[in-house]
Amino acid sequence: MIPVPVTSYAYLTVLLLVLWPLLLLIWWSPDSATVALILVLVTLSVILFEVVRRRCSSKDCSLLFGFKIISARLAIGCANISILYVPIVLVGVYFVCIFYVLRGLRREPEYTRSRWLGIVYKFAEKGQVADDPATEQFLDELGERGDVVSNEQQELEGKMNNKNWRIIGIVAIVLLVAAGAGFVYLVPRYQDTLADLSSVKGTLSTTQADLAIVSGQLSQTQGQLSSVQQTLSSTQGQLSSTQASLSSVQGQLSGARSELSDTQVELSSTLAELESIQGKFPLERFSTNLALESWLSLQPNPPSSSDAVLWLRHALDLQQAAADDGFLISADYYGPFEDDTYVVWCSAVIANGSYYWWDPDTDDIYYALDINHF
Repeated sequence: MIPVPVTSYAYLTVLLLVLWPLLLLIWWSPDSATVALILVLVTLSVILFEVVRRRCSSKDCSLLFGFKIISARLAIGCANISILYVPIVLVGVYFVCIFYVLRGLRREPEYTRSRWLGIVYKFAEKGQVADDPATEQFLDELGERGDVVSNEQQELEGKMNNKNWRIIGIVAIVLLVAAGAGFVYLVPRYQDTLADLSSVKGTLSTTQADLAIVSGQLSQTQGQLSSVQQTLSSTQGQLSSTQASLSSVQGQLSGARSELSDTQVELSSTLAELESIQGKFPLERFSTNLALESWLSLQPNPPSSSDAVLWLRHALDLQQAAADDGFLISADYYGPFEDDTYVVWCSAVIANGSYYWWDPDTDDIYYALDINHF
């Protein structure tokens, strides 16, 4: 029976061949894009491994059993050292199997299977694999098969010369170098792309934050604008009210100006009249009784009236006429008597102190007394 550590090398190699994309997580951040890429690569690795397994495996030797035989051949020695190189050799063998699978796509599956048997026999014949009767019987049968081992192996030994192995080695090395170069080339650029994407995300987040701030400021500005519009509407209403009040005040001012103009005209007239009156005042006495009679003769004599009011009116008109001419006379009345009658007369004192009276409806004057004797 093949030892357990040797079997573990084979299973470890299979896991490495299928799950190698998980190693990308060492360099790449586990975001959604990286996880999707790794899942795709794992799926492709599983499909490739299954194709190689089906093309190489036969009822005599499966791909996994061949890995175990090769591991047992290589693992003779310290297990801690074997684990460092056995999986690497198995990976190289796997790439050689891929080469034979690609080469045998247009041929029968027996072509690839016979090459796989030849690879396993090459490793197995160089040393004792294990103290396992089943494994030794398999190797004996593999060496005694006329149609697969003897004839095919002889054909392989004739065709698979050093040149072919060098080609196989070169192809394997090229594939490994290409894979390494791809990793070296793509990983930094993918990291740069992730960094750029992170930077873009950061910029986008900053822009969104700025946009939120601007939106808040815009909302605040719109609120302030609404407040200003309301204030403007209120101010316009107040302005309209003020304009109406101003129009009313202007109308009142126009009326006041008109009244002022009329008052000024009236004042001018009053001043002129006052100047005329001031020119006549103080009123003078008539110089003589003849001057009084002469002035009375020039005044109109209204018809006599028995009405005391009209009679007094005549006396007052005569007094006003005398004042207009600059002379001083008096208008007097007395009554009523028992028969409801009145007495109305006018009087004047001339320059020498003589007192005269008369009926307002006549021009006849009568001497009454000399005031100088009082």
